Amino acid sequence: MSQHISRLRAGFTMIELIVVVAILAVLGGIAFPLIMQFRESGDLTKCQSNLRQLAAVGQKYGADFMHKDMLPVSGMEDDPDTFMDESAGWWVSVAPEINGVEMPEKEGERLILPGIFHCPKDLRVKIDEQRGFLASPKSVSYVSWTDNSQDDKAETSAIKLRQQNLDTLPWLSDGLPVAKKSVQTPGDFRKMVWAVRDRHSGRVVVAYASGAVKTYDLKEFSSPDEAFRKIAPGISANAPKKPKKNRKK
Repeated sequence: MSQHISRLRAGFTMIELIVVVAILAVLGGIAFPLIMQFRESGDLTKCQSNLRQLAAVGQKYGADFMHKDMLPVSGMEDDPDTFMDESAGWWVSVAPEINGVEMPEKEGERLILPGIFHCPKDLRVKIDEQRGFLASPKSVSYVSWTDNSQDDKAETSAIKLRQQNLDTLPWLSDGLPVAKKSVQTPGDFRKMVWAVRDRHSGRVVVAYASGAVKTYDLKEFSSPDEAFRKIAPGISANAPKKPKKNRKK
């Protein structure tokens, strides 16, 4: 009799185990997408926070008497009073305005930037946000935009903050930085911004010259050119156009 009861208990325990495992599998299947969605939302929020902080730094930079009403961009004229090449990247210009930056003290040393210059979804290089990382186009996650308002003759120049609608003029955004280059044309946008549309599941974060930060879902646009016109109406209206090739008769 006791052996019969023992067998029943053992069988019942096995059934319970199978049921529990099945329930856990179902719950795991439900929870995993929610966890990933929560993590994705957190990364987007962090990126938005980074650009808000950088936009505030840009306003501080533009209020300084040395570069009054200006926002720095990659490719602008270098400052001869420093041994760092400011034309290489916009981050070189704003670095002195930010706590946590390790500025080079002599020729040959590298600029160390804090985590606000790096998007958590930018996986090109592994960085340590607590200790900082070496500044370069391969590690900085944000690209500068320009309307060439300082000097029409220059290939790229700093943005002037006067006599224009700053809410339609992007300054920084998610992207792939290129040394000495800022976003100014639809072609630049395709290579430097549209290319990272999977970073936030199709969304891109943009900081404007006014200090405003907006997030766009690039899936809502039929083409990169349409997205460029929507995001940067202040630049797209005056963007230089490529010369048309003469067709052979």
